[in-house]
This record gives sequence, C-alpha cells and structure tokens, in this order.
Amino acid sequence: MWFILLYILCLLYLLKLRLPKNRPSASLQLIDLINMHKIHEIEWRHRGRRYMIMLTTKSIAKPSRNRDSTAGIPNGIIIRHFWLDGKLCNTDTFAMKNLRWKV
Repeated sequence: MWFILLYILCLLYLLKLRLPKNRPSASLQLIDLINMHKIHEIEWRHRGRRYMIMLTTKSIAKPSRNRDSTAGIPNGIIIRHFWLDGKLCNTDTFAMKNLRWKV
C-alpha cells in the first residue's frame, strides 16, 4: 500500500519539475521589450564605467548562444544595431547582470 503512495508522490514531484515557470526571466523580458521597440536606451556597466546603449528602430535582441560563465544562455543577450559611445555597432553580447533599463 505505501509503495503506491510513494509511487504517486514521485510522479507528482517529477511533473512539478517539468511544469514551466509562471514568470519569464529578466533576459526574456528585456528581449521582448527591445524587439517590440518599447525601450530606447539601456545602461551597461563594464569595468567600473557606465555606458548608455542607444537602441534604433532596427535594434533586435535574442538569447545568447555563448556557453561561458559570464554571458551564458540564461545570463546574456545578443543585441544587434545599436549606438554605443557615438558609434553604430552591429552585434554584441551583454551579460544580464551588467544591464539596467527602464520601461
């Protein structure tokens, strides 16, 4: 009898692990804001300095493909077509822990 109860509890636990989370991560929220053009600038902190990333109408973002520890898949995004320090940049990857933005 207790084997059945244990089996059911294990199944429920496994189902709980496979269910999607209710809230999207910060990186997915930022990617959506950039792709929908609801945000125009992002503050980027790098080596003790603050930079302003100015987004254009062509700016798009997607999750990072890098697998290193600083800008890995859950921790980084790729932004295309943006201004940084007065220069038009094509593509770069940013770690989420260094980005700040306001909607």
